[in-house]
Amino acid sequence: MLVALLAVLHVLPPPVSGQGAASAPTGGTIRTPEEFAKAFNNNRTASSVDPCLFATIAQTDGSLPTNPYPPGFSVAWASGYRSLEQYLKWNKEFRNNRSAVVGLATQSVGWGPPPLYAGSYYLFVYDACALAKQGVYNSIPTVPYWVIRMKVDFGIDVPIETLRTLTVNYFNLTSYTGCNSLDCLYNVSPDFASLVSCGCSTDFVKAWKHLSNFDPFSGTNTTKACYAALQAYVGTDIGRLTPAVLRTALLWCEQAGGWNTGNGLSWYRQNGMGFYSFPEFVIENKSFKWMKNVAKAQVAHVLLGTIS
Repeated sequence: MLVALLAVLHVLPPPVSGQGAASAPTGGTIRTPEEFAKAFNNNRTASSVDPCLFATIAQTDGSLPTNPYPPGFSVAWASGYRSLEQYLKWNKEFRNNRSAVVGLATQSVGWGPPPLYAGSYYLFVYDACALAKQGVYNSIPTVPYWVIRMKVDFGIDVPIETLRTLTVNYFNLTSYTGCNSLDCLYNVSPDFASLVSCGCSTDFVKAWKHLSNFDPFSGTNTTKACYAALQAYVGTDIGRLTPAVLRTALLWCEQAGGWNTGNGLSWYRQNGMGFYSFPEFVIENKSFKWMKNVAKAQVAHVLLGTIS
């Protein structure tokens, strides 16, 4: 599945005036994935959710996935307990409008604004504290985190100037890609012609075209293969690994899109204004079977809704 540059974002639309779920009755603290699923399916909110609980949304043809993200990805994006508390409120407030629940929830974990892809949307909730006991930790997706991971896991040595520039200017994507605006990039067509019309730099356009062929969402590629393609693209001239090229690699290999802030907070835009919202994380993309059988972690899922 081709994901546009801005498709991996975390957003939290402001509550609808006079309708917010804050006015709805709440239960006690939800401590397990099963308790969350029960509350969700019974249209209840909660006073709080245990901070050990994390979640990932999966879109499928109706079948249940084996992993939080497609198996080709090394890590999966995840949301924490604050997001889970919000999902319960949205679920109660828009109980009879499942497309609204899907839209709000998917935006909050990085699927971008509507229109949505057709399919069934599941929310998987798991006990991250149990995973941590097996050495699987949630990480904050900052530029230094990605750069260290690329060096340790894939042998890619990012130039220090690229690291500095991207760390300081990460969220100001247009400043180092040459592209006119984020809106322009969001509407890029699959043939990439509009990348040029957006005024994007040559190194950005070339890297985009090359690495888009290795998107792990396709079902046949992997993060490892995507980074191998990056190494082949850069070759022996490490200077070719510019901020624009690295940012493109993070998009295609890790699904870190254009509205990803790089500081561990999610961000959304409404009525022409941008806002920070909830923390976001990445976690090793272990299978749900591994979580249950090896880490002895509880895992539960709920159906957010189906989009036709």
